[in-house]
Amino acid sequence: MLTIRPKEYWHIYDGGALAAEMIKIHDENGFAFFPHNRFPVEGDITYGDASISLDYVNKHFSQWKLTMVEYNIIDSYQVILFLKPVT
Repeated sequence: MLTIRPKEYWHIYDGGALAAEMIKIHDENGFAFFPHNRFPVEGDITYGDASISLDYVNKHFSQWKLTMVEYNIIDSYQVILFLKPVT
C-alpha cells in the first residue's frame, strides 16, 4: 500500500502559488515534485511534495499490479493505492 497525490493537489499547496507550473510538469511527465529545503541524501533532495498519475504508476511500477484505489476520507488529496507483486 502507498499513497499518492493527484495533480489537483497543487491547487491547495502553498495557496496554489505553484499550481500552473506543477500541473504542467505533471502533465508532461506523469508526476511533479517540489523539494523541501532539507539536507541532501547522497546529493539528492529526497523529501518534498509530489503528485503522481495512476498511468505513471502502471507504466513504471511494472513489478507491481495495482489492485485497488481508495481515497482518504480525511484528506481528499491523498489517494491510497493497493498493489501486489506481479508473479
